[in-house]
Amino acid sequence: MKRCKERRTITRALVLYQRLGLCECSSFPFLLYKKIEGVCGKNKSLGVDLFSLHETLLFLNVLGESDILEAIDYVYFKPFQKSISKRDQKNEISYRVIKYANKNHMDERTVYRKLQKAKRIFFAIRELNKTKTEQ
Repeated sequence: MKRCKERRTITRALVLYQRLGLCECSSFPFLLYKKIEGVCGKNKSLGVDLFSLHETLLFLNVLGESDILEAIDYVYFKPFQKSISKRDQKNEISYRVIKYANKNHMDERTVYRKLQKAKRIFFAIRELNKTKTEQ
């Protein structure tokens, strides 16, 4: 993602998705929807982001992209050591990418490409969900 706002959007959604524990209720869409609705309240854009992220993870699962899901899980869904500020976030995620790449005997660029593919799918689904909510 070349635009900084898009990178912050997906990273914020991923970190919030993990912190809210939405990873565990992926098999129950009704519970997931209620939890997202309860957290977001009137902030519709955050709700669209979280639900789009859920749909992205389901889509990747259907496609059989287990390596991408594993990378997302390792980089974003493991609990963070501390409360991440904007400054620390980049370093923490970069460190996790390097650690994941070393663990799986691959290049860091390969991990970033996998995450990039998931981000592109997320933004495509997000645009579809935005147009649905505007109608």
